[in-house]
Amino acid sequence: MDIYWVVYQTFKPEILAAIIFFHIDGVFRLVFSGLLLHLFEAVQADNRSLSYIYVGILTVVWYLSQLFKELGINRSYLAASRAKSALAILLYAKINKLTSFVLKGQDQVAKITNLISNDLIVIEQRCATLLHATCFPMMIIGVGVILYIRIGWPSLIGLLLVIISIPICILIGQNNFGLLKNVNAAKDKRITLSTDMMEGVKYIKINGWEMAFKKLIRNSRDQEVGLFKGLAFGRALERGIGNCIGLISTLVMYIIAHHTTGLTTPKIFSVA
Repeated sequence: MDIYWVVYQTFKPEILAAIIFFHIDGVFRLVFSGLLLHLFEAVQADNRSLSYIYVGILTVVWYLSQLFKELGINRSYLAASRAKSALAILLYAKINKLTSFVLKGQDQVAKITNLISNDLIVIEQRCATLLHATCFPMMIIGVGVILYIRIGWPSLIGLLLVIISIPICILIGQNNFGLLKNVNAAKDKRITLSTDMMEGVKYIKINGWEMAFKKLIRNSRDQEVGLFKGLAFGRALERGIGNCIGLISTLVMYIIAHHTTGLTTPKIFSVA
């Protein structure tokens, strides 16, 4: 946690600016959703002048929402790029101080640098998503209030399904992280075995150990493939739940509201 606190204190202006812009974007989205119901009601009542007014207001609100969203994304990428550059310089300085005995060869410096650069690129790409997620509590409360006003208590069931899906996705993600470490360990084991085999191929042929080493490599590869299949299934399950939970919760709300509180056309399209 110390490194995250250092990064936050160092790049605090950019991070806070991104969070503020994302929250303003969330507020405009909630306002847009609140006005959308009135637009459908005006259209249904054939009130053209009021409909045009709502269309103009919604256009401005949506434009401002997209504007602050892009500002937040730009600020988050700016903070992520600066943090990535600073961390890359620090880590590269540490690597250069390592001796050749620790690295076991000069080519290890390039390998370690490539691994670090790949990890830093992932951090930079996901920084915007992480900062955007800070407005989730505000959005879930705002959406819950709007849905409750429009369709009543069935909205609470839909929100409950969304909240339940969060710890499920977290557990699946933790399991995927463990599988990823096992996949990397199996991959390193297979590569090490293949390297040792190529370096000692002369002695393997002299002693007739080809089939034994072939079996070892095949078993190592089968283990790696099995772990990778499990990881792919876990990732697909996590993404499937994340992509479908909104549709499922909306469908459940519609079905329950249809048989209890009742639905109208403006409510259906404004909630969707």
